Amino acid sequence: MTPMARKQRRGRSLVLVLLVTGALFCASRAEGLPPFGSPPFYFVAGEITPDHFDFREMIPHTGPEDEPGGWREACVYARMRNIKTQQSAICDFQPGVPIVTAKKNRITVRDAKNIAARAANRAARTILGGGTPPGIACVPFRELMAKLMQDDGIPGAKVRRCDGKVPPIYFDPER
Repeated sequence: MTPMARKQRRGRSLVLVLLVTGALFCASRAEGLPPFGSPPFYFVAGEITPDHFDFREMIPHTGPEDEPGGWREACVYARMRNIKTQQSAICDFQPGVPIVTAKKNRITVRDAKNIAARAANRAARTILGGGTPPGIACVPFRELMAKLMQDDGIPGAKVRRCDGKVPPIYFDPER
């Protein structure tokens, strides 16, 4: 093989590697995942589980089965830690969900727990992974968590600071 043919072949291989890497990067970004090759939980220590959400009925659902109404809430105090910088802060959040949504879907406690845990983990990875220091991450974390819960099948879900009406559950990924 001539030196010119080897250069052309090497050039085609490099282009192919760049195209595949670029495609994987674009696909991962479209899915909201970290860039290809990076650890998925690089900036966040630990994962919260559905068991950390003790949803309590705040307003009973008293109407017909298909009528929207009722409300459940849980309170969590979680240590948010950026493992890259070792900064941490306690963030309290109180997700609230309707018992029956306006779309006439009944939200079970199990569904509320699973969706809340998934949303909390995704919100923490997104907010802390974006470089927000844990000390000021609570407000954007709560906002994103509420949006993620709504996108995941609980229209009307809200997340706010704990108000003291629901017993808190404490989560520290270091324990």
